[in-house]
Amino acid sequence: PDLNQDPRDPRDTTTPYHMATDLRTLTLGDALASPDEKALIGWLRANTTGDERIKAGLPRGWVVADKTGTSGAYGVANDVAVAWPPSRAPVVIAVFSNRTAAGGKADDRVVATTASIVIRALGLAT
Repeated sequence: PDLNQDPRDPRDTTTPYHMATDLRTLTLGDALASPDEKALIGWLRANTTGDERIKAGLPRGWVVADKTGTSGAYGVANDVAVAWPPSRAPVVIAVFSNRTAAGGKADDRVVATTASIVIRALGLAT
């Protein structure tokens, strides 16, 4: 648990890139048998802790399956999601955020805004 307290801890080697790659492999790749993949996607779609994070930054009508991560020590607010826009291939997004000092508060709006910027930059905003 100490590893998750300070985002500057060099033992924390998780990156948004690697989380997104893993989520893509598990939900859109061939790492899981079809029933297991469907179960995982169902659990992620039913998640409500991310309603104000990536999901809030995406256009209406997108189906989102996500998993959040939060740690109070440095205001960490993370989210990784696979999102299905209407009539397009799915998109995998990972946003990690934190404050620079201990005691900072997590800010879901930072994650939502970042997701929105990424979608617009990719030309996927509707």
